Amino acid sequence: MATVFVAVFYGVMLLSLVYFIHKVMWFLRFRQLQASLAANALAKLTGRAETTVVRFEQGADVSWSEVAQGRDRSPIDYVKRIEARLQAMMDELTSSRRARVDDFVASLDENPTTPRERRACVLEVPRVSGEPREVHIDLHFPPVIVVGQPDETLFKLEVRSRYGVAPRLFAFVLGAADVVYGSRHVMRISQNASVPVAVLMRRLGLVVIVLLALIGDFAFSVRLRLVDWAAREVAHGLRVPLRGAFGHWLNDHLATVLGLSLWLLLYGAFYLSIYVVLFVRSHRNLRELRAMELDLPRVTADIEARHRNQLVAWAREYGASLDEATNVACKQALMLIQRTVHRLRRRIANRALLAQSDRMAAAFFAKLPESSKGLRDVATEQRHSRLHYLWPRANEMQYHVQLAQYREAFQQLEAGGQQLRGRRPDPVQAEETWRNLVRLARMFPEVVPPDALEELRTAHARMLEAVAAETERELEDLDRRLDELAHGLGETLASVTPVVESMVDLTSEAIREEMSEYTSEILRVRELARVEAMAFEI
Repeated sequence: MATVFVAVFYGVMLLSLVYFIHKVMWFLRFRQLQASLAANALAKLTGRAETTVVRFEQGADVSWSEVAQGRDRSPIDYVKRIEARLQAMMDELTSSRRARVDDFVASLDENPTTPRERRACVLEVPRVSGEPREVHIDLHFPPVIVVGQPDETLFKLEVRSRYGVAPRLFAFVLGAADVVYGSRHVMRISQNASVPVAVLMRRLGLVVIVLLALIGDFAFSVRLRLVDWAAREVAHGLRVPLRGAFGHWLNDHLATVLGLSLWLLLYGAFYLSIYVVLFVRSHRNLRELRAMELDLPRVTADIEARHRNQLVAWAREYGASLDEATNVACKQALMLIQRTVHRLRRRIANRALLAQSDRMAAAFFAKLPESSKGLRDVATEQRHSRLHYLWPRANEMQYHVQLAQYREAFQQLEAGGQQLRGRRPDPVQAEETWRNLVRLARMFPEVVPPDALEELRTAHARMLEAVAAETERELEDLDRRLDELAHGLGETLASVTPVVESMVDLTSEAIREEMSEYTSEILRVRELARVEAMAFEI
């Protein structure tokens, strides 16, 4: 009994192994037949494509010849021609852009190294039809006018005294004479309102010093002490070797004469020392005036150079902003042309094409096993004979041909739709997608809605009309917008001349103002030197 059980057990195991090997071989054969059927199905699909769109293409050619009026053989040729023209316009626009900031700054240079341009082109705005429009900037500006330089005669100052030698020496020797002359001189110079109070006080100070000297003489008897000293010297035999009545009289009064002379000598030396100190102080302004005369060329050149440098710095900043405005206009023109190119391509790959493609793709996807939301699908629900389960039969696997065609059609529509939704849809691919939709609509009437083919013909005819008519209108609109852009940039650059002229005038006025301030400083130093010299005329 045990032997029978063991034999049955091993027999069952052997049959299971044979069954497993059979299923593996069955699966391999099934996959082989499935791949062969799918390949034949795709070959049939491709082969039939050459004959299904002939009538559609003929109708499309007739429609295009009516709307294009013989200008281009096909919408693809038309799109390529227009796009090539627009691309050439973008190249012309980019190559014509010129930065003019250096030329703008050089136009304000007083000593240019190269000849100046009166007008310079900054941008050439191309047009679809007609000559490009040039935009110019004016580079001819008035020069900076340097006026108000200090006159060289301002440094000419004569400080020689109006009084003669006699009254000046008399004032040095005799204090009373200095008081009289000094008071009269103070009255004379005080009539000038521009004389500083300090100068008057300085002149009066000399008179006060003389008065103090006289008061000191009376208070301390300086003159009498000198006379006593002279009398002692005379008593020791001091005589003047003169004969006659004058010599006799002089020797009799020699002590008094000698004492008075010493007193006058001391007073004159004291007065002269004060005069020298104050005279040196007054000449400091004269030296400053002479130094300003020597520095006049350098100072005036520095004033002019500083304001010119400020003008050049402003011009460089302003010129850079003008270049930036030109760049903005250039970029805006490029975007307008790129927009026209995009809309041109989008007219072939329009919404109607994408909507029909999505509609058909959804219909084909619904026929595929992948569309099932459960464990059952169109493939697993197929029924087969027992012989097919024993070994795969090709005649019972024809539904794989249909599924392969559906899957291929879905993948073509899905991939084409994704590419046509990109930023730069290919017009050739768009036209091929139109033909592919017509082909699929004719090949699979059981999948595609019955009205799809007629809708495709109508949408394609409208697309051809839009490509021809709307593109021409948009090209005219592009020319108009480019003209407006060039006109706007030209108006912006036209306002440059009055702005620069105003800035040049301001620079000239600033130079004049600073020159006037420097002239005022020269006059201040000169007048101070003059009135101080006037104070010490005597």
